[in-house]
Amino acid sequence: MAGSNSKKMDKKLLLKNIEQLAERGQVSKDELLSAFNAGAGGDRIYELLRNISFSRVLYYIGGGIVVLGIAVLIGQNWDRLNAFTKLLSTLGISLGVFIYGLVLCRNKGHDILGQALFFISALVAPIGLYVLFDITGFNASSMPVQSIIYIILTLWMVISFLKIRKFVFLIFTIVFSANMYVCINFMIAMGSPFLEKILFYSLLILGVSAILIGYFLTETEFSGLSGLLYAVGSAFFLGEAFALCGYPPENNRIWEILFPALVFGLVYISVRIKSKSILIISSGYLMVFILNITSIYFSGSLGWPLALMLIGILLIITGYFTIYLNKKYILS
Repeated sequence: MAGSNSKKMDKKLLLKNIEQLAERGQVSKDELLSAFNAGAGGDRIYELLRNISFSRVLYYIGGGIVVLGIAVLIGQNWDRLNAFTKLLSTLGISLGVFIYGLVLCRNKGHDILGQALFFISALVAPIGLYVLFDITGFNASSMPVQSIIYIILTLWMVISFLKIRKFVFLIFTIVFSANMYVCINFMIAMGSPFLEKILFYSLLILGVSAILIGYFLTETEFSGLSGLLYAVGSAFFLGEAFALCGYPPENNRIWEILFPALVFGLVYISVRIKSKSILIISSGYLMVFILNITSIYFSGSLGWPLALMLIGILLIITGYFTIYLNKKYILS
């Protein structure tokens, strides 16, 4: 007990001395933090995390190059390969690499390498299933078969994620389910005179879904994916909304009125959830919309010189508005 009380007194005395030194300006906050990090091993931990992140990037880049090599090799020798060799060099590699990744993930020291193998497996799997359906006599390029392929891939990634909960499985669950959704919508709308509009609305809904998924991930261990989903989702949403505005002589007045409201709605959302990517993309589309509307409705009446001046002023206001919101509400 005496030793414990002595340590408490030493700690209080040390903190009191630091307080007095700070009052006299003889020690700074940065110096205290630096000393704390050095004692707690903060610098070493940071260095370790940085090395792990760099290794992860190299693994994924290497995985992408491996997949590219497989695709080129098969493409160059496609006519020379028999059905079994085609299947073995695509789906066989995907399944084999996946199983080896499962083995590596049992050892925490090889977890990152295991995820890189999962990455390779997921990239090769669509090619493998395409080959499987092709050699069994199906039209693998048709929308029904493409839908089946992405349903299989989505189920594979969902089950893998639920069992192992790795970041790479979540990414490919989102990617494959998005492709499945687009293929099914394309298959349903095929032959319809409204095919283009249906696809626009489908992609618009896909953009909203990406933003919502990003928001739900913010409070999980996968929050690092939220920023990317916000960017992709807002780009899809506003891109399709802008496409629905149309171009003369088939421009849609209703969507031209709705589009600014959608942009400012996303700007409001970006402030509430502190998303810089949504703010920047919304501002970018607002600038494009201003250019488009000015060229359609004002270039003839004002003349191009005045129209260009108006565009410039509006773009400056939009840029200032974006920077102001970013500094005041998001960075703070």
